[in-house]
Amino acid sequence: SLAPNCLAPNSLAPNPQPPLSAPSSTLLPSTPIPGSVAWCERRLDSYCSYLQSRAVRRFDLAVEADDVMAMAEMVAVMLCFKKEDILIQRFVSFQPAFQTPLDNFEWVKDPPPLPLMGGGGGG
Repeated sequence: SLAPNCLAPNSLAPNPQPPLSAPSSTLLPSTPIPGSVAWCERRLDSYCSYLQSRAVRRFDLAVEADDVMAMAEMVAVMLCFKKEDILIQRFVSFQPAFQTPLDNFEWVKDPPPLPLMGGGGGG
């Protein structure tokens, strides 16, 4: 199945959490208090970004290895975050037609002649 395994606790564990009690004099005004909802939200956002960057890296490796099953698995992971468009853009950018500058194509260097318009004698 293509069910994402984006919640494996051991393989994707973030850095250890800071202690829950910190002196308030050391916290900046914009820094949420550890254990608060804002602090938890910031930690969750950070963890989601970490998971997304790992999924993108694994997708890139799967594209290079031409491993369609691994690519599909990473797309399923990114669907959890509603960020599958990132992988679509990356996949398209890996295609040779999009890696070659337009000026290198022969039909751009030497375009075919245009057909003549209007056929001669008006009458």
